[in-house]
Order: sequence, then structure tokens, then C-alpha cells
Amino acid sequence: MLVHNHSTSEVDLEYMDYVNPLEKELQQLQELCNTQVSLQEVINFIQKTHTFNVLAKEINYCEDLDKSYQSITIKNDAMINKINKWCKIIEKRAQEDENFDINDAVTKCKNRIVSEYTKGCKAFAIEQAFRFCLKNKNIITFSHRRCGWSQPVYQLTPNFSIEVKTNFGYGRSSYFFSKLIFKGIEIVPFSEWVQYEIVKASEIVRYSAEYPLENDAWEDALRYCREACNLSLKNEEDFISKYLVGQCELMVNGLELLLIEDAVFVESKDKHHGKHQLDRKGYYLTEYKGEKISGALNFISKIASLDSVILVSDFISRIEECNNKMHTILSQELTYAEEELNVSQALLIKLKPNYSSMTDRNAFYAKQKHTMRMSNLKLYVTPISSVGDNNLEKDFITRFSEFPAFKEEFAKTVREYYNLSTSITNLTKVMYSIRLYVKKIEEYFARVNK
Repeated sequence: MLVHNHSTSEVDLEYMDYVNPLEKELQQLQELCNTQVSLQEVINFIQKTHTFNVLAKEINYCEDLDKSYQSITIKNDAMINKINKWCKIIEKRAQEDENFDINDAVTKCKNRIVSEYTKGCKAFAIEQAFRFCLKNKNIITFSHRRCGWSQPVYQLTPNFSIEVKTNFGYGRSSYFFSKLIFKGIEIVPFSEWVQYEIVKASEIVRYSAEYPLENDAWEDALRYCREACNLSLKNEEDFISKYLVGQCELMVNGLELLLIEDAVFVESKDKHHGKHQLDRKGYYLTEYKGEKISGALNFISKIASLDSVILVSDFISRIEECNNKMHTILSQELTYAEEELNVSQALLIKLKPNYSSMTDRNAFYAKQKHTMRMSNLKLYVTPISSVGDNNLEKDFITRFSEFPAFKEEFAKTVREYYNLSTSITNLTKVMYSIRLYVKKIEEYFARVNK
């Protein structure tokens, strides 16, 4: 959690262990379930342990931040009813199946009871800690495991605030971001645009930092916010240099390097994998460069908003220069791609009659082999007889001696047809993308040059 340090006026990162008020009762339940007592005796213990009655509502607790349907409900009455149902199921299975291992079933049932109560007690304890933190005015923000959307804004200093943006427990829609706001200006990680292969411009402007959907990531998130806040207090120039100028400089340097490099290296979103070389060449590498360099135009309005604290004209000019150069490259590549597409289409048109004829001929051979196989079924005990299959192949080749040569030629034709079709599809897609980037660049300069 982040707390105000009144002696230094800075923000500290502190830790608080949550205390399980039901630890004693939970331990007794675990010990009981590890003995040979019956399930009814376990139920009796739960009923007599009145302190478990605090577990009497749905608790907003997310066990796995990236999974769906995470809120849990644990109530004594409902749990006892559930255990009674498990008992009846075990009794019924034992009556119906003499080989049913009733001792194993009871042990598994006890383990499940302990698991349910352990989870419920933990969720209750964390909920109590959550309520304590909400009441403590010295605590600015703290980690949580609540499901659903949360985007609270915390004013750490007069000039500095943060948003902790979470959406836990919603599967693929889950996210974990933080956003820094300095003097009303949102801090955007522009550098990510050139660092990562797959990232959306519309996503980048939503956050200052993104974190993995893991509970341990809270420490990194709160440390990042603390360090940024304290730097803004200690040395505003250093803060501006690191979080504003630095981000713009990294992105623009990356764009300028991307423009001239043939080998492009990108970061992995998984921090354990580091950098890797982008596996794209030719038109597809140009397409990637076009996406990144023309896409940087989306950030110019954001960069312009920094004008009150840093000089942005140089960054904007350099992005525009990159796009002017990229426009020339894209236009040339579009011409080359169109020529290659025309050649591939002509070759495919020429190949198609032979491909169709050979496909029909292959279907004829397949039909003949099927007819022969059906006839052979009468001679062999099973349809998968290896003897029958071997005889079938020999008989088929004897009857159609030209088939082996045809088979080889047909495979070659199919490969050629497939390669041409794939090339045409890929070229069509890449040309469509390149045209979009050319149009985007042209429309931008048409607006700014009015």
C-alpha cells in the first residue's frame, strides 16, 4: 500500500499482513478432517462453531485475476446442506457399487470441505483488511483482489495523481494498468509503440504502465507510482526528463532506427523472454514499418498536450520527417508488390486448367481404388486387413501402371498451385495494409498543410 509520510511529504510503500480472525477455528476443522471421524461429526463441529457464521454472504474476492466467474459465496447453512448432499451421494454409490471405495470418497469430501473453508476464511480476512484500509485516511491506495471494474483516482500531491485501473476476474477482458497524471497531463508510455510487435495505439494512451494479471504484480505497480510521485516532488526537471521527454525521445529514436534497419528487434510482453528478432522480410517488413511509423501520427495530439512543460516541436517534426520518408518507401513497395501480384495471377491462370484436369483425374483414380477396395472386402475378414490392403495396392498399380508417375506430378502441381494462391492472398493483404498507411500519411499532411 502507498501511505503519506508526513515527515518527508513523500509517499512510502508499506506492507500489511492480513490477519485471519478464524484461524483457530479453521485449524481445528483441518485437524478434525485429518482424522477418521465421520462426515456427520464434521457437520456437527461446523454447526457448533458459531464464529463461522460470519461467513454469511457473497464476498467480492478474485482468486485468479485473469479467470472468469471469480466471486465466491460461502455460508454455513449452504455449506452444511452441500455436505449433506455429498453424504447422500456417497451412500448411494456405496449401495449401488460393491467395489466403491467409500473411505476414499469420504477423504476427498473432507479435503473439499477444508478447501472451501480455507478459501472462504482467506477471502473474509482480506475483506476485513480492505475495510480497515478504506477507513485509514493516511493510506492513499492499496492492493486488492476485487472482481470487476475499478478505476479510482488518487491525488498524491497537488501536482500529481494516479489512477489504478483494474478489471479482475473477467477472463480475456481482464486488465491491470496504472496511469500517472502530472499537472493535468497524462503520462503515456510512447516508447511501447516501437518496443513491442503487437500493441494498439488506442491501448497505449489508456495507461502509463501495464502489469501482468498476477497478485504479485501489485508491488511493481505501487512501487512505480511511488517512485514517479517522489521524483516529481524532489526534482521536477528530472521527472519531466524521465517520464515525458524520455518517453518521446525513445519513441522517436525507435522510429528513426526502424526506418533504416533491416533486422528489427522487439521486446516480449513476457519479461522472462527479453528481445527477439522480428521474423518479417520484404513487403511484410515494410508493412510492419508502415504500421509503426504512420501509427505514430496518432500520438502527435498527445505529445502536443505536453507543450506546457516541454518543447515538443522537435519531436513532432521528427515524426513527420519519418512519415515523409516512409511514404516514399511505401509507394515504391506498392508498385513492386503490384507487379509481383500481376505475375503470380497470370501464372495461376495459366496453371489452373492443368490443375483442374489433374484434380479430376485424381478423383477418378480415388473412385477406382474405392471400388476395388469394396470388392476386396468380400475376400478378407476385416476391412483393415494388411494383407487385403497390400493386395489392393498391387492390383491397383497393375491396372493403372501410370498412377505412380501421375501421383508425383499431381503433388508437384498442387504445391505450385497452393504456393501461387497463398502468394496472391498474402500480397493482396499486404497491399491493402500499405495503401491504408499511405492514405493515413497523406491525409495527415493534407490537414496540417491547410
